Amino acid sequence: MSDSFFLKYSKYGESCIDCFPPLNLEDEPDAHAFTDSLVSHHYSLNHRAAVPFVYEIPNATVATTQNLVFDDEYFYLDSYHNEGLMKTIVPVPPVFGPLENGTIHCDISTLDQSEYGGAAIMFIGPHSSNYHHWLLEVLPRLWILDEFPEYKDLPLIMSNMDRSFQGETLMKVWKVPMRGTVSHDGVLRVGKLIFSSMMAPGGHSRVQLDWLRSRFLPRTGKLERMIYVSRRDEVNRRSASNEDELIRKIREVGFEDVVLTGMPHEDQVELFVDAKIVMGIHGAGITNHIFAPEGAHVIEFHPYDYTNRVYFFTSNLLNQTYQFVICERDLSGNLCLPIDRILKCIERVSK
Repeated sequence: MSDSFFLKYSKYGESCIDCFPPLNLEDEPDAHAFTDSLVSHHYSLNHRAAVPFVYEIPNATVATTQNLVFDDEYFYLDSYHNEGLMKTIVPVPPVFGPLENGTIHCDISTLDQSEYGGAAIMFIGPHSSNYHHWLLEVLPRLWILDEFPEYKDLPLIMSNMDRSFQGETLMKVWKVPMRGTVSHDGVLRVGKLIFSSMMAPGGHSRVQLDWLRSRFLPRTGKLERMIYVSRRDEVNRRSASNEDELIRKIREVGFEDVVLTGMPHEDQVELFVDAKIVMGIHGAGITNHIFAPEGAHVIEFHPYDYTNRVYFFTSNLLNQTYQFVICERDLSGNLCLPIDRILKCIERVSK
Protein backbone atom coordinates (compact mmCIF):
# COMPACT_ATOMS: atom_id res chain seq x y z
CA MET A 1 0.00 0.00 0.00
CA SER A 2 1.28 3.45 -0.86
CA ASP A 3 2.70 5.61 1.91
CA SER A 4 0.36 8.41 0.79
CA PHE A 5 -2.73 6.37 1.67
CA PHE A 6 -4.72 8.50 4.14
CA LEU A 7 -7.64 7.82 6.49
CA LYS A 8 -9.92 10.34 8.20
CA TYR A 9 -12.70 9.73 10.69
CA SER A 10 -15.97 11.65 10.98
CA LYS A 11 -16.97 13.87 13.87
CA TYR A 12 -20.20 11.86 14.19
CA GLY A 13 -18.61 9.00 16.08
CA GLU A 14 -20.06 5.57 16.82
CA SER A 15 -23.82 5.09 17.18
CA CYS A 16 -25.61 2.77 19.59
CA ILE A 17 -29.30 2.52 20.49
CA ASP A 18 -31.43 0.17 22.59
CA CYS A 19 -34.46 -1.02 20.63
CA PHE A 20 -37.95 -1.79 21.85
CA PRO A 21 -39.05 -5.28 20.79
CA PRO A 22 -41.78 -5.60 18.13
CA LEU A 23 -45.20 -4.93 19.66
CA ASN A 24 -46.47 -8.35 18.58
CA LEU A 25 -43.39 -10.40 19.46
CA GLU A 26 -45.24 -12.47 22.04
CA ASP A 27 -48.33 -12.97 19.87
CA GLU A 28 -46.82 -13.92 16.50
CA PRO A 29 -46.85 -17.77 16.31
CA ASP A 30 -43.83 -17.86 13.97
CA ALA A 31 -41.77 -15.25 15.84
CA HIS A 32 -38.70 -17.51 15.70
CA ALA A 33 -38.56 -16.97 11.92
CA PHE A 34 -38.00 -13.29 12.69
CA THR A 35 -35.67 -13.52 15.68
CA ASP A 36 -33.58 -16.51 14.58
CA SER A 37 -33.13 -15.76 10.88
CA LEU A 38 -29.54 -15.45 9.68
CA VAL A 39 -30.39 -12.77 7.13
CA SER A 40 -28.26 -9.61 7.46
CA HIS A 41 -29.11 -7.29 10.37
CA HIS A 42 -29.33 -10.08 12.94
CA TYR A 43 -32.06 -9.64 15.52
CA SER A 44 -30.94 -7.77 18.59
CA LEU A 45 -32.33 -5.18 20.97
CA ASN A 46 -29.07 -3.29 20.60
CA HIS A 47 -28.11 -1.68 17.31
CA ARG A 48 -24.71 -0.21 16.53
CA ALA A 49 -23.08 1.62 13.67
CA ALA A 50 -19.37 2.28 13.41
CA VAL A 51 -17.65 5.64 12.96
CA PRO A 52 -17.96 7.00 9.40
CA PHE A 53 -14.64 7.39 7.63
CA VAL A 54 -13.07 8.47 4.37
CA TYR A 55 -10.03 7.01 2.60
CA GLU A 56 -7.80 8.88 0.19
CA ILE A 57 -6.49 6.11 -2.06
CA PRO A 58 -3.73 6.91 -4.55
CA ASN A 59 -3.69 5.09 -7.90
CA ALA A 60 -7.03 3.39 -7.26
CA THR A 61 -9.02 1.28 -9.71
CA VAL A 62 -12.81 1.33 -10.06
CA ALA A 63 -14.18 -1.60 -12.08
CA THR A 64 -17.41 -3.14 -13.40
CA THR A 65 -20.94 -1.73 -13.20
CA GLN A 66 -20.92 -2.57 -9.47
CA ASN A 67 -18.07 -0.07 -8.98
CA LEU A 68 -15.68 -2.31 -7.08
CA VAL A 69 -12.68 -0.43 -5.67
CA PHE A 70 -9.16 -1.76 -5.25
CA ASP A 71 -5.49 -0.90 -5.65
CA ASP A 72 -2.42 -3.10 -6.10
CA GLU A 73 -2.87 -4.61 -2.65
CA TYR A 74 -6.31 -4.07 -1.11
CA PHE A 75 -9.97 -4.51 -1.99
CA TYR A 76 -12.06 -1.80 -0.30
CA LEU A 77 -15.33 -2.38 1.55
CA ASP A 78 -16.96 0.12 3.87
CA SER A 79 -18.88 -2.15 6.24
CA TYR A 80 -19.69 -5.74 7.09
CA HIS A 81 -23.07 -5.17 5.44
CA ASN A 82 -21.44 -4.50 2.09
CA GLU A 83 -19.17 -7.49 2.66
CA GLY A 84 -22.27 -9.65 2.87
CA LEU A 85 -23.72 -8.05 -0.23
CA MET A 86 -20.54 -8.86 -2.13
CA LYS A 87 -21.54 -12.52 -2.09
CA THR A 88 -24.41 -11.61 -4.41
CA ILE A 89 -22.22 -9.95 -7.04
CA VAL A 90 -18.87 -11.77 -6.86
CA PRO A 91 -17.80 -13.33 -9.12
CA VAL A 92 -18.84 -10.91 -11.83
CA PRO A 93 -17.32 -10.77 -15.32
CA PRO A 94 -14.37 -10.55 -15.29
CA VAL A 95 -13.91 -13.00 -12.44
CA PHE A 96 -12.84 -11.50 -9.11
CA GLY A 97 -11.46 -13.67 -6.33
CA PRO A 98 -10.55 -15.10 -4.02
CA LEU A 99 -11.30 -12.63 -1.24
CA GLU A 100 -8.63 -13.60 1.27
CA ASN A 101 -6.78 -11.58 3.91
CA GLY A 102 -8.30 -8.35 2.67
CA THR A 103 -6.91 -8.79 -0.83
CA ILE A 104 -8.49 -9.34 -4.21
CA HIS A 105 -6.96 -10.79 -7.36
CA CYS A 106 -8.57 -9.82 -10.61
CA ASP A 107 -8.25 -9.91 -14.37
CA ILE A 108 -9.60 -6.72 -15.90
CA SER A 109 -7.86 -7.05 -19.23
CA THR A 110 -11.12 -7.65 -21.11
CA LEU A 111 -12.79 -4.40 -19.98
CA ASP A 112 -12.59 -0.98 -21.57
CA GLN A 113 -10.11 1.11 -19.60
CA SER A 114 -9.77 4.83 -19.00
CA GLU A 115 -7.88 7.14 -16.66
CA TYR A 116 -8.59 10.21 -14.59
CA GLY A 117 -5.39 11.70 -13.29
CA GLY A 118 -6.81 14.01 -10.63
CA ALA A 119 -8.77 13.51 -7.42
CA ALA A 120 -12.41 12.40 -7.54
CA ILE A 121 -15.06 11.13 -5.13
CA MET A 122 -16.25 7.54 -5.39
CA PHE A 123 -20.02 7.86 -5.28
CA ILE A 124 -21.86 4.85 -6.73
CA GLY A 125 -21.47 1.48 -5.01
CA PRO A 126 -22.82 -2.07 -5.16
CA HIS A 127 -26.62 -2.33 -5.60
CA SER A 128 -27.01 1.38 -6.35
CA SER A 129 -29.98 0.72 -8.63
CA ASN A 130 -32.04 -0.56 -5.67
CA TYR A 131 -34.04 2.24 -4.01
CA HIS A 132 -33.38 1.00 -0.47
CA HIS A 133 -29.61 0.72 -0.91
CA TRP A 134 -29.46 3.96 -2.87
CA LEU A 135 -31.35 6.03 -0.29
CA LEU A 136 -29.97 4.60 2.95
CA GLU A 137 -26.44 3.70 1.92
CA VAL A 138 -25.24 5.38 -1.30
CA LEU A 139 -26.73 8.87 -1.15
CA PRO A 140 -25.62 9.61 2.45
CA ARG A 141 -22.02 8.88 1.45
CA LEU A 142 -22.03 12.54 0.44
CA TRP A 143 -21.84 13.41 4.14
CA ILE A 144 -18.21 14.16 3.43
CA LEU A 145 -19.18 17.29 1.48
CA ASP A 146 -20.64 18.70 4.70
CA GLU A 147 -17.74 17.77 6.93
CA PHE A 148 -14.64 18.11 4.73
CA PRO A 149 -14.73 21.35 2.67
CA GLU A 150 -11.58 20.37 0.81
CA TYR A 151 -13.67 17.88 -1.20
CA LYS A 152 -16.47 20.21 -2.23
CA ASP A 153 -15.11 21.08 -5.66
CA LEU A 154 -14.20 17.54 -6.67
CA PRO A 155 -16.17 15.61 -9.31
CA LEU A 156 -18.20 12.51 -8.50
CA ILE A 157 -17.42 9.18 -10.13
CA MET A 158 -20.66 7.70 -11.45
CA SER A 159 -21.94 4.89 -13.61
CA ASN A 160 -25.16 2.97 -14.07
CA MET A 161 -27.34 5.99 -13.26
CA ASP A 162 -30.40 4.58 -15.02
CA ARG A 163 -33.12 4.97 -12.38
CA SER A 164 -35.22 8.11 -12.17
CA PHE A 165 -35.05 8.25 -8.36
CA GLN A 166 -31.26 8.48 -8.53
CA GLY A 167 -31.22 11.76 -10.39
CA GLU A 168 -34.22 13.16 -8.52
CA THR A 169 -32.71 12.58 -5.10
CA LEU A 170 -29.14 13.46 -6.03
CA MET A 171 -30.21 16.94 -7.12
CA LYS A 172 -31.64 17.51 -3.62
CA VAL A 173 -28.36 16.57 -1.94
CA TRP A 174 -25.67 17.60 -4.41
CA LYS A 175 -26.49 21.27 -4.64
CA VAL A 176 -23.83 22.31 -7.17
CA PRO A 177 -23.85 19.80 -10.04
CA MET A 178 -21.48 21.93 -12.12
CA ARG A 179 -18.68 20.40 -10.06
CA GLY A 180 -18.83 17.76 -12.74
CA THR A 181 -18.82 14.00 -12.96
CA VAL A 182 -16.46 11.30 -14.15
CA SER A 183 -18.27 8.45 -15.91
CA HIS A 184 -16.98 4.99 -16.66
CA ASP A 185 -18.36 1.78 -18.15
CA GLY A 186 -15.49 -0.62 -17.57
CA VAL A 187 -12.32 0.21 -15.65
CA LEU A 188 -11.35 3.66 -14.41
CA ARG A 189 -7.92 4.33 -12.93
CA VAL A 190 -7.93 7.36 -10.64
CA GLY A 191 -4.97 9.44 -9.51
CA LYS A 192 -6.48 9.90 -6.04
CA LEU A 193 -9.78 8.34 -5.08
CA ILE A 194 -11.83 9.81 -2.23
CA PHE A 195 -13.64 6.76 -0.84
CA SER A 196 -16.23 7.67 1.78
CA SER A 197 -17.91 5.08 3.96
CA MET A 198 -21.60 4.76 4.48
CA MET A 199 -22.84 7.30 6.98
CA ALA A 200 -23.54 4.46 9.42
CA PRO A 201 -21.02 1.69 8.65
CA GLY A 202 -22.30 -1.72 9.62
CA GLY A 203 -25.84 -0.58 10.42
CA HIS A 204 -28.01 2.52 10.57
CA SER A 205 -28.01 5.59 12.81
CA ARG A 206 -30.25 8.49 13.78
CA VAL A 207 -27.70 10.90 12.32
CA GLN A 208 -27.99 9.10 8.97
CA LEU A 209 -31.81 9.26 8.97
CA ASP A 210 -31.90 12.88 10.15
CA TRP A 211 -29.46 13.75 7.35
CA LEU A 212 -31.90 12.33 4.80
CA ARG A 213 -35.01 13.80 6.43
CA SER A 214 -33.47 17.27 6.54
CA ARG A 215 -32.96 17.18 2.79
CA PHE A 216 -36.29 15.75 1.68
CA LEU A 217 -39.06 16.50 4.18
CA PRO A 218 -41.10 19.47 2.95
CA ARG A 219 -42.72 20.14 6.34
CA THR A 220 -43.52 18.68 9.74
CA GLY A 221 -45.83 15.72 9.25
CA LYS A 222 -49.10 14.77 10.92
CA LEU A 223 -50.08 11.25 12.03
CA GLU A 224 -53.07 10.97 9.70
CA ARG A 225 -52.70 8.57 6.75
CA MET A 226 -52.67 4.78 6.73
CA ILE A 227 -50.69 3.50 3.76
CA TYR A 228 -50.45 -0.01 2.38
CA VAL A 229 -47.52 -0.42 -0.04
CA SER A 230 -48.52 -2.96 -2.67
CA ARG A 231 -46.03 -5.04 -4.65
CA ARG A 232 -48.60 -6.27 -7.16
CA ASP A 233 -46.41 -5.07 -10.03
CA GLU A 234 -43.39 -7.11 -8.86
CA VAL A 235 -42.22 -10.38 -10.38
CA ASN A 236 -39.53 -11.44 -7.90
CA ARG A 237 -41.62 -13.90 -5.89
CA ARG A 238 -42.39 -11.48 -3.07
CA SER A 239 -45.93 -10.51 -3.98
CA ALA A 240 -49.14 -11.74 -2.31
CA SER A 241 -51.60 -14.25 -3.74
CA ASN A 242 -54.53 -12.99 -1.62
CA GLU A 243 -53.76 -9.28 -1.63
CA ASP A 244 -57.13 -8.30 -3.12
CA GLU A 245 -58.91 -9.73 -0.09
CA LEU A 246 -56.64 -7.83 2.30
CA ILE A 247 -57.10 -4.56 0.40
CA ARG A 248 -60.90 -4.86 0.55
CA LYS A 249 -60.76 -5.24 4.33
CA ILE A 250 -58.22 -2.51 5.07
CA ARG A 251 -59.95 0.02 2.83
CA GLU A 252 -62.93 -0.31 5.17
CA VAL A 253 -60.82 1.11 8.02
CA GLY A 254 -59.30 3.92 5.95
CA PHE A 255 -56.15 2.52 4.35
CA GLU A 256 -54.82 3.80 1.04
CA ASP A 257 -53.19 1.14 -1.15
CA VAL A 258 -50.40 2.47 -3.36
CA VAL A 259 -47.93 1.18 -5.95
CA LEU A 260 -44.75 3.24 -5.82
CA THR A 261 -43.08 2.12 -9.05
CA GLY A 262 -42.71 5.12 -11.35
CA MET A 263 -43.95 7.63 -8.77
CA PRO A 264 -41.71 10.72 -8.61
CA HIS A 265 -39.66 10.74 -5.43
CA GLU A 266 -41.03 14.09 -4.31
CA ASP A 267 -44.55 12.63 -4.48
CA GLN A 268 -43.46 9.58 -2.48
CA VAL A 269 -42.14 11.81 0.30
CA GLU A 270 -45.36 13.82 0.30
CA LEU A 271 -47.34 10.58 0.57
CA PHE A 272 -45.46 9.34 3.64
CA VAL A 273 -44.86 12.60 5.50
CA ASP A 274 -48.28 12.34 7.18
CA ALA A 275 -48.30 8.57 7.61
CA LYS A 276 -49.67 7.11 10.83
CA ILE A 277 -49.25 3.50 9.66
CA VAL A 278 -46.94 2.17 6.95
CA MET A 279 -47.69 -1.43 6.03
CA GLY A 280 -46.65 -3.93 3.37
CA ILE A 281 -44.44 -6.80 2.29
CA HIS A 282 -40.73 -6.34 2.99
CA GLY A 283 -39.19 -4.42 0.12
CA ALA A 284 -37.67 -1.14 -0.98
CA GLY A 285 -40.98 0.74 -0.75
CA ILE A 286 -41.08 0.35 3.04
CA THR A 287 -37.89 2.44 3.15
CA ASN A 288 -40.17 5.47 2.88
CA HIS A 289 -41.26 5.00 6.51
CA ILE A 290 -38.22 7.15 7.33
CA PHE A 291 -40.22 10.14 6.05
CA ALA A 292 -43.15 9.41 8.39
CA PRO A 293 -43.37 11.28 11.72
CA GLU A 294 -42.01 10.00 14.98
CA GLY A 295 -44.74 7.95 16.64
CA ALA A 296 -45.83 6.31 13.39
CA HIS A 297 -46.25 2.53 13.14
CA VAL A 298 -44.61 0.06 10.75
CA ILE A 299 -46.27 -3.30 10.01
CA GLU A 300 -44.17 -5.51 7.77
CA PHE A 301 -44.90 -8.89 6.16
CA HIS A 302 -42.03 -11.35 5.71
CA PRO A 303 -41.88 -14.69 3.90
CA TYR A 304 -41.09 -17.48 6.35
CA ASP A 305 -37.81 -18.23 4.57
CA TYR A 306 -36.54 -14.62 4.38
CA THR A 307 -36.89 -12.14 7.23
CA ASN A 308 -34.84 -8.96 7.03
CA ARG A 309 -34.95 -6.77 10.13
CA VAL A 310 -33.54 -3.55 8.71
CA TYR A 311 -36.83 -1.66 9.15
CA PHE A 312 -37.15 -2.94 12.70
CA PHE A 313 -33.96 -1.02 13.45
CA THR A 314 -34.73 2.09 11.40
CA SER A 315 -38.22 2.39 12.90
CA ASN A 316 -36.69 2.21 16.40
CA LEU A 317 -34.23 4.94 15.46
CA LEU A 318 -37.18 7.21 14.65
CA ASN A 319 -39.23 6.28 17.73
CA GLN A 320 -41.77 4.48 15.56
CA THR A 321 -43.32 1.18 16.61
CA TYR A 322 -42.78 -2.03 14.67
CA GLN A 323 -44.73 -5.25 14.08
CA PHE A 324 -44.00 -8.19 11.79
CA VAL A 325 -46.17 -10.88 10.23
CA ILE A 326 -44.62 -14.13 9.01
CA CYS A 327 -46.18 -15.55 5.83
CA GLU A 328 -46.08 -18.92 4.10
CA ARG A 329 -45.63 -19.20 0.34
CA ASP A 330 -47.95 -20.88 -2.15
CA LEU A 331 -46.77 -23.27 -4.88
CA SER A 332 -45.91 -20.32 -7.14
CA GLY A 333 -43.75 -18.69 -4.48
CA ASN A 334 -46.21 -15.90 -3.68
CA LEU A 335 -46.98 -14.99 -0.08
CA CYS A 336 -50.22 -16.13 1.54
CA LEU A 337 -51.14 -13.26 3.83
CA PRO A 338 -52.63 -14.29 7.24
CA ILE A 339 -55.28 -11.59 7.12
CA ASP A 340 -56.67 -12.10 10.63
CA ARG A 341 -53.21 -11.59 12.16
CA ILE A 342 -52.64 -8.52 10.01
CA LEU A 343 -55.93 -6.99 11.10
CA LYS A 344 -54.98 -7.64 14.72
CA CYS A 345 -51.72 -5.71 14.18
CA ILE A 346 -53.69 -2.80 12.74
CA GLU A 347 -56.12 -2.85 15.66
CA ARG A 348 -53.21 -2.81 18.13
CA VAL A 349 -52.02 0.61 16.89
CA SER A 350 -55.33 2.16 15.80
CA LYS A 351 -56.74 2.86 19.25
